[in-house]
Amino acid sequence: MSFSACPSRGRKRVKDQILRMDSTMADVKFGYSDTPGAWRAVTTLEEDEYPAYFHQPASASDEDAESSVHPGQPALDAESLLAPETPVPEAAPPLFRGHREFQENPRGVSDETLLLPYLKGSGQITITDPYIRLFHQARNLMELVAGLAKSKDPADEIRVSLVTSPNDESPEKRQKQSEFLASIEDGEAGAGIAFEYRFDSAIHDRSVTTDTGWRIVLGRGLDIFQYVPNDVFDLSSRLQKFRQVKAFGLTYLRESSD
Repeated sequence: MSFSACPSRGRKRVKDQILRMDSTMADVKFGYSDTPGAWRAVTTLEEDEYPAYFHQPASASDEDAESSVHPGQPALDAESLLAPETPVPEAAPPLFRGHREFQENPRGVSDETLLLPYLKGSGQITITDPYIRLFHQARNLMELVAGLAKSKDPADEIRVSLVTSPNDESPEKRQKQSEFLASIEDGEAGAGIAFEYRFDSAIHDRSVTTDTGWRIVLGRGLDIFQYVPNDVFDLSSRLQKFRQVKAFGLTYLRESSD
């Protein structure tokens, strides 16, 4: 059945609250069919903005924990109780593949959750975005490159290639664009990031590709954040997760086998 996403968000919010109060209620998948007939899942604002809390599973009660001890099971002695437990490393969940849509205005979105997990282990990353022209767009690129430098092994080197369109509005703006990109190139040289860029007036698509087989199609490119004041005392100017986002979509594709 096809229906509007906005009323569906209200129904989903009510259903989510009922499920939290009564675990016996059946779960329901909320979504709609777009014009071509593809199914689009509907999410609420709080689900997109605070996914770690929204999807947090309920913890087992003390009563459940006690009931897990079977009759006749030997009691643990004091030495066993005091012995430190050996942590069992949890396997990392598989990275999401498919399309994700983000509503206008939520916070809590950052390169750390959207892009960096998919770029981990890459030696060559190519960013194609025709609109790395203005200061805030260059800042978004710089923050992604800085995230790579922070998360990689110090012994590794990553090559990051940018393909963008020249700002032909005026010679002054073209010069300013080149200065932004040259500053990124110089600034990352000592952090194990080999950054390079080139201009191509013919590009239109926006994507990030890696030599590990990932291709991320960027609906809006890297320009996903709403206006951020250039104020060093404003958290939104320092941390992406405190910024409101524009409406945008991402598609995660795996071009080679794991």
